[in-house]
Amino acid sequence: MTMGNLVEQDHHMKMDKFGPFSTHFHKETEIYLQNAWPTVKSALEDYGISCALNLVEGSMTVSTTTKTTDPDIIEKAKELIELLSLSVPAYEAIRILDAKMKCDFIEIGTKRGGLCVKYGINMEQFCERWERFLGPKNTGLKTIQHLTGCSVFFHGNFTVAVIGKFEGSKMVRRIVVDCIRNKMRPSVHIRRLRMNQNEHKLTKKLFDQGGYRSIMEASVFMKTSFDFHEHISTKFVEALHQIQDSDIEAIADKFRSSDSLEVHVNAEETLCAITRLAPPGLATKICNPSFIQRLLQHAMEDSQRKSVLTSSLSVCISLLDREREALRTNACTGEHQPAHGSTITVNNEIVVAMLDSLGDLLKLLDVSSADNMLLTTYGKLQPPLGKHRLKIVEFISVLLSVRSQAAEKELIRVAAIQKVFDLFFKYPYNNFLHHHIENIIVSCLESKNGPLVQHLLCECDLVGKILEAEKNFTLAADSFMPTIPAKGRSPPRNGNIGHLTRISNKIIQLGNNNREIQAYLQENSVWAEWHTEVLLKRNAVENVSHWACGRPISSLDRGRSS
Repeated sequence: MTMGNLVEQDHHMKMDKFGPFSTHFHKETEIYLQNAWPTVKSALEDYGISCALNLVEGSMTVSTTTKTTDPDIIEKAKELIELLSLSVPAYEAIRILDAKMKCDFIEIGTKRGGLCVKYGINMEQFCERWERFLGPKNTGLKTIQHLTGCSVFFHGNFTVAVIGKFEGSKMVRRIVVDCIRNKMRPSVHIRRLRMNQNEHKLTKKLFDQGGYRSIMEASVFMKTSFDFHEHISTKFVEALHQIQDSDIEAIADKFRSSDSLEVHVNAEETLCAITRLAPPGLATKICNPSFIQRLLQHAMEDSQRKSVLTSSLSVCISLLDREREALRTNACTGEHQPAHGSTITVNNEIVVAMLDSLGDLLKLLDVSSADNMLLTTYGKLQPPLGKHRLKIVEFISVLLSVRSQAAEKELIRVAAIQKVFDLFFKYPYNNFLHHHIENIIVSCLESKNGPLVQHLLCECDLVGKILEAEKNFTLAADSFMPTIPAKGRSPPRNGNIGHLTRISNKIIQLGNNNREIQAYLQENSVWAEWHTEVLLKRNAVENVSHWACGRPISSLDRGRSS
């Protein structure tokens, strides 16, 4: 016996028997049901459901069998015979067996539970509103069926049966209830449905023109602006939820189908805008771990331009750091801004999906084999750092800020922090790089993870490298380093001293509350001497609150009093 047979046999053994379930039908439908029953029986047998038509009692019965594998199919079968009892054609009722299809029964008449009884609507009012829903020669009903993709049937003036996908059937129920209870004309909903469909088509056309920045900006506005939603339709957010998968896949395909840098940048900005600004639910597709893995794996292919990698990492950064836009807004408005290294709530599954590509990303930080060169005012870069390497460092910086234990453990295992810290000294004039590495170091020092702090102080030798850089503060003529000074000129002062000063002050500040850091600093006599002889004096000189600089006395007094 094969493994598949064992699994199938085990599944059958666990399947409980449900039923029989019966539904009665009217005498008028007896002949039709008798003719259509072979078709119904055949469809149900495909799902392992037995059925019976009892003409004497006027009932239909369904129940599970030993061949039933789906425990939910019996509910579908019950809905099927319920539809048949309401005179729904058999070929339409059988559609409900499809897993994607939903069925909804809306009681509208004067029976118990109907809308008329529930909201005190008399028969005259009901008939007037129901005629308005149907429209002349049922044109309103046909339009609603076309726009929602649902089949709508009504049994007398009591029950409406809807067959279709979930969003469509939900929209039909809303239209029926609004029409009967609220006296709303169905034309209002029909206009909204048509506008949403037109918006869907327009959005697809805009995404096809991804190389044009103005068009992509317009599409971002259409997909994310709440003002646009209010002006176009109050239900537009729900329409976005219906089309999110196809739209996001269309944008992501731009990384695969185009070699244009402009297209890559536009696709990146669109995805980032959706993660930051779109209504809740629209970013669900991007937050899917499989989507992130696919995006990064494709970006790491040798055939792809580096702009694909840069754009893909920007999307990951936007997912990890969704508070960035809020922090910028607070800074602009003068409101309180959270402290450095504030924790960001993020799905751990997304972080784990990103960590799968961390090893390949770190390989790209190796600059020893690159041979391209860039002339500068102080000499030359061979090779230059490049946008893609800078983006990898920024990605690691944001990855540390989410305080994920899995991320911290993996960063220690692959020595990512050590490799990034080496770039700090290999490129002493790249201020953007220094900024990200400073954030990485501060995130490590502020972490409550002891092994991470120990790794930074010991394996990465943070204090030792700072002291070495302070000792040799001019650019060295080392052919093995990517930053090479110009020949015939005195070597310039390294441009990373300012960041080293900030990092050193941060180490001392955090050491006052961290015994591990404090003990490590006290054991280093060279650090204690440098702190006293160099750092304290430098801080005094660079303390701008003590600079007069021709400012009025009143401003100085205010600064000191504050």
